[in-house]
Amino acid sequence: NGNTVKEIKNGDTVLAATDYTVDENGKITFGKDYLNTLAIGKYALTVSFNPLGVEYKENEGNEAPATVTITLTVNKNLPENLVSQSGTLTYNGSEQTPAVNATETADGKTIAYTYSTVEDGEYTADLPKFTNAGTYTVYYKANAEYHNEGSGSFTVTVEKQTVTEPTIESKGYTGMKLTAEVPESDLYTVVTNEGGINKGSYDVVLELNDPDNYKWKTTDEKTVTLTFTVTAADNSWTVAPSIDNWTYGDTANAPAYEAKFG
Repeated sequence: NGNTVKEIKNGDTVLAATDYTVDENGKITFGKDYLNTLAIGKYALTVSFNPLGVEYKENEGNEAPATVTITLTVNKNLPENLVSQSGTLTYNGSEQTPAVNATETADGKTIAYTYSTVEDGEYTADLPKFTNAGTYTVYYKANAEYHNEGSGSFTVTVEKQTVTEPTIESKGYTGMKLTAEVPESDLYTVVTNEGGINKGSYDVVLELNDPDNYKWKTTDEKTVTLTFTVTAADNSWTVAPSIDNWTYGDTANAPAYEAKFG
């Protein structure tokens, strides 16, 4: 219509000519430097015009050109890395919800979160639950008033449950083959327990039944080798040495005796 922008006011403050540009179609674009001076929120800006491009003079009989109020909404980007796992979870055979540290506000505005285990999947306000040991990626979307939607991801760790190796008690030598007494458990299987007869050490090998979710206390391998010991036994006489029917000065008979272990 030939009118040009005379000035723009934000409240009582007149914007500098360098704070905005007006194209040939009358579209007003506010500069980044000016927008960065504003807090988030909505602003009512008043635009005054020069009729037909001529500066308006307040003289009797001149009708002042109309002003236009435009609404300027200032949004900001949310920070990155808004959510992280708090601590870790340990496998227990059931579904578990991770505890998280989530930034609650941005510029005084409450942040609402939704979560998904698939980046392009369905997001809900509930944190996902996990059962098996492992490392998982959780994606989130964040929304707050006067902020552009934020997004990101964080890692959830479910640790393996630790299995303490059983205590293998030693046995004393008996002259017969001995094997270890291994406590029964649903967590592992006895792979090797050959034992032996003589004094010495013998391997006892145990293997975890579910190495994906359990680990030994002393090794990251699925098998662990323990030691079964056969200890020396105290020998004793079952028949004490004696010589029967012997007279002093005569040739002695062979002594009679018998030891427990020969």
